[in-house]
Amino acid sequence: MPGPRKSCERCRLRKAKCVWPENSTTSCTRCQQDDEPCQLPPRHAHSSSRREANASVTNSSVLMSVLKESRAATVDNATGGGLASATFDQRLRRLEDGILRLADASSIPANRTDHGSGIDEATRPGRMASRGIEMPGLDPPHVEAHRIYSLKANRSKYGGSHAGSRTLSTFGLSPVPDVQPVATHPVAIDTSHLPTGKPLPRCYLPATDEGVSLLTEFLHDFNSKIPLLSPMIIVNHVKDCYSGAADKLPESWVLTYITFGIAHRMRATSMFGSSEDSAMADFYMNKCLWKLADLLLGEPTLQLVQCLLGVAILLQTSDRSQRAASFASIAMRMVQDLAYNDESSAADEDRDQCRTKRYTFWIAFFLDTDLAFAKMRPSSQRLADIRTPLPNTHDQDWWGLASSSDTGGDWSINVFSLHASLALIQAEMLEEVFSVKARQRTSSQTFSAYRAVVSKLAAWRRSNVLPSLDATELSQSTYRSDMVHLVVLEAMYFRTLFHLHASHTLGNFTTSIDVLSTEALHSLSLTGLPACVEDAQRFLALVGLIPDSVTPLTWITTRATLAALFTVLSFGVRSLATEGGLLISSADASSYMAILSALESAAEQSNDVGLARSTEHCRRVYMQGGIS
Repeated sequence: MPGPRKSCERCRLRKAKCVWPENSTTSCTRCQQDDEPCQLPPRHAHSSSRREANASVTNSSVLMSVLKESRAATVDNATGGGLASATFDQRLRRLEDGILRLADASSIPANRTDHGSGIDEATRPGRMASRGIEMPGLDPPHVEAHRIYSLKANRSKYGGSHAGSRTLSTFGLSPVPDVQPVATHPVAIDTSHLPTGKPLPRCYLPATDEGVSLLTEFLHDFNSKIPLLSPMIIVNHVKDCYSGAADKLPESWVLTYITFGIAHRMRATSMFGSSEDSAMADFYMNKCLWKLADLLLGEPTLQLVQCLLGVAILLQTSDRSQRAASFASIAMRMVQDLAYNDESSAADEDRDQCRTKRYTFWIAFFLDTDLAFAKMRPSSQRLADIRTPLPNTHDQDWWGLASSSDTGGDWSINVFSLHASLALIQAEMLEEVFSVKARQRTSSQTFSAYRAVVSKLAAWRRSNVLPSLDATELSQSTYRSDMVHLVVLEAMYFRTLFHLHASHTLGNFTTSIDVLSTEALHSLSLTGLPACVEDAQRFLALVGLIPDSVTPLTWITTRATLAALFTVLSFGVRSLATEGGLLISSADASSYMAILSALESAAEQSNDVGLARSTEHCRRVYMQGGIS
């Protein structure tokens, strides 16, 4: 008699007794009756290494067998045979076998990375591949595909972006059709008994044509005004990520995520923007934050500095905007390590590389200085150590788009050079007026330094055409993306002006006093800030062009908006008390109430107690004046 045999694969799956005839060594009794192939388990079934090596192959073969049986059954049904003509027992056994095989195949998570969605990753509209360790908050938010493509179609139809007239072939990328998802039925599997090891990491890229669209919008709407990345360099990074050549280059992935994240931020501020754009931008930002942990341990490089600056920009336009200062400060320190602040040390470099480093330095400088000014702390770069020329106002070498607007008017400005020159005034203000060294001077010397900074700020204001254009004219003659840059620039200017005059009115040029605290606002409401009223009204008119909901632009302009709103409201209340009339129109009052509601929503969303208290103080001033 033959020796004892193990159960075949089919009987084992059905939990049935496997009986072998004495004269047969190839098939058991049940498999012979059902005319099914009989397979014995491998000899080394208890070897974990062999089982892991063959897990995916076995799983694929079982799934293919089930699919073949299902396909054959479909054909037989169509021809009047097969399951339709089989006996009840045969149909029941076939159905039971198919269910058991499918359940057994689904219980092996080797080929399942979609968390039970029933759709394989290769068939998603976009690419989802395993790359790094998955962390909470890194899963992409649910975005319906038709919302993405309808948004892109609307943009090209209405011309709301620079990217509408660009062809995709400009950047060497061509859209390819995506594989459509196959409709399948998910099987609920209890995985509580499985070992909890490291989860499989994932990396998300949108569909190719959507990625090209995001890249184009980033280059036109953001990078042409703030030259963070060289166009051809970032195009190569994106192509490497899509082709798989950047698997071991984390800088390429981070820069690609930054590109897509900023593009979604710019979309969120447009008339076609939605909460899905903000959610996708936050997703890319979280992916960058996770990958930066390892990059920060490396040596300072140009790409690492650009990664830090891109993350700072994404943070600055999110509800975690107060955390952006740390990344900008680290980037500024690395720029100093690379000696970008001293262009004389790079005399042997070519012109393009030297210009790229110069632009990177000035972006790091004005980001770090502006965020340090918001915190009233010294900036990371001293003015005396800067030997890099300012960006040329008429520089057309970057990408040929130095103007902020070239439609609907005969005026143009260079947003980048204005940011850099205004940051120099902020840095001088921190060093000469609000530093410890400045407080050791006499009051007359401090006042002279204050007047000098005010004079330079006024000269900066006269150096461009923005003051001569009202909000309506700007909105009619510029692209929506250009308006975002102009509002950010105006917010930077007004916040600097307000802080100077508020500190002088309070009589205390120290960094320990927050001029937007409720105590400071209460003291300022007694005297008012007449020197800031006109600029405050103008800035609020620009803010009124932004949608009432909280957008990425809300976070970057929160303090300036709050300061301008308080200035105008307190001025209106004082005019009501002194002149007997309210100098605020009903249309402006309605706009101010909408801005106030947006600030309250932002304070609640970011859990900012200080902002909530200051906004509540502005609401009391609003109600005190009976503004309606």
